[in-house]
Amino acid sequence: MSQFSTSDVPLLDFRGEGVKFSFPVQEASSKGYYNFSHEPSAVKISFFGVSLYAWNSSLGDTVTMWTEYTIDGGATWLRYKKFAKNFNVFPKVEMKDILFPTTPTNGVRLVIEYTNTGTAPVDFFLNLYNFVDQQTIDLMVAQQGADW
Repeated sequence: MSQFSTSDVPLLDFRGEGVKFSFPVQEASSKGYYNFSHEPSAVKISFFGVSLYAWNSSLGDTVTMWTEYTIDGGATWLRYKKFAKNFNVFPKVEMKDILFPTTPTNGVRLVIEYTNTGTAPVDFFLNLYNFVDQQTIDLMVAQQGADW
């Protein structure tokens, strides 16, 4: 017999989120920001990674990604953890599963710094893989699940 009841074992739901950025042609890198924002009922959240696709990318384009946090409501952002540095972006290829397990909270954001070496703007698509404590609803009172 197990020493844990089923209520002790966290059940996780997958939540995928898609983000799109457009990065102009320029000599310096440009940045895009994604703010993690989850409903208050999501007690535990695990961010497991991203897949990315860059439309109009060129051989030589790179991306650097990190998370930042704020302690003063967004006036100052401090780097939490860098997880991709000068990561090569391959033209016309979906790049999957950059794994980065962490626990994001409201007030944390993902920063994408893109270096566009080509002659056209790049549309950059990012899919984030999140898992949260499985939502439970009371079917007996016709409760509806929360939006996120």
